[in-house]
Amino acid sequence: MKFVKAVRSRKKLRLALAGPSGAGKTLSALLAAHGIGTKIAVIDTEHASASMYADDPDLQLEFDTLVLDPPYTPSRYVEAIKQAGKDGYEVVVIDSLSHAWAGEGGALEMHDAATAASKAKNSYLAWREVTPMHNALVGAILASPCHVIATIRSKVEYAQTDDKKVVKLGMEMIQRQGMDYEFDMVLDIENSKHLATPSKTRIKMFDGQHFLITRDTGKQLADWLNSGAAIAPSETAPASETASVPAASVPKTSTTVPKSSTTPPAPIDFTKIPDLAKYGITIPCVGLPLIGTLADELVGCLEGFVALSKRSDLGAAVCDRAGAWAAKIQEVLAKRLESEKVAIDTFGA
Repeated sequence: MKFVKAVRSRKKLRLALAGPSGAGKTLSALLAAHGIGTKIAVIDTEHASASMYADDPDLQLEFDTLVLDPPYTPSRYVEAIKQAGKDGYEVVVIDSLSHAWAGEGGALEMHDAATAASKAKNSYLAWREVTPMHNALVGAILASPCHVIATIRSKVEYAQTDDKKVVKLGMEMIQRQGMDYEFDMVLDIENSKHLATPSKTRIKMFDGQHFLITRDTGKQLADWLNSGAAIAPSETAPASETASVPAASVPKTSTTVPKSSTTPPAPIDFTKIPDLAKYGITIPCVGLPLIGTLADELVGCLEGFVALSKRSDLGAAVCDRAGAWAAKIQEVLAKRLESEKVAIDTFGA
């Protein structure tokens, strides 16, 4: 292992545009794409809505499109993204990424089908089949040799306070929780004036700004992306880019990471874990594909049992049993993190 001085290198853009219906996500994505490059591909799950802008003489947009019909499985998205890379497109627009999660045949429907098909009918265990497919979609986006602009539908998020009042929290993306971490910038677009505001950005010039997305936005992004240092041919490509590089061109290294001597913990038998659904607790798949195939189920169950242990209305016996399960799962997670030397930015219980 060797630490080297950090240098910002040239890279491909990963941009998400989130907003409700009528916000202008599709047109904004097309305008930004045309500011970045000239060879543009659109993966269209919105019934060819992007093509409605193709003949507008004022916009002068030229692009190729692939209309993706149901089922919107993550694997079909992966195939389309990889094809865009093989065909040499500079920019690929995914319109919309929400269908891969909540659309017909998307991850949520795949999870429901997997739960129904399992003998135990355990909804948490069913994520073990779906999570790797969704992770592959994230990997395809990160590894694409193209600039990637994805539109994501959003909806109003509400919550109930302790005094039973319903309050509006803001907008929630219709995608897997934590998906925003995968992008360099996430722009929330409101549907009155179509102004974009960064909810997350690694590109400082846009931080705190409110603006209309135009071709110039794409040009600004392209200039910033290209202003980084060129990557020397002898350097190993970043992890997010290696999937698009032929194996022969990736330099080999003799560096060996020593394995920890910590003994891995025994696996948890998920068929013996109580079903939290009967207590009215629903745990989303939080998406931490860092500590093995059961990471999502472990973290999801941990959060569920912590919540259940605080439900005094269910009686001390249920709370105590939930607390015991939470402690056991937390111990397994801690040992896996130690044995595999995995760093997670945030982890709460």
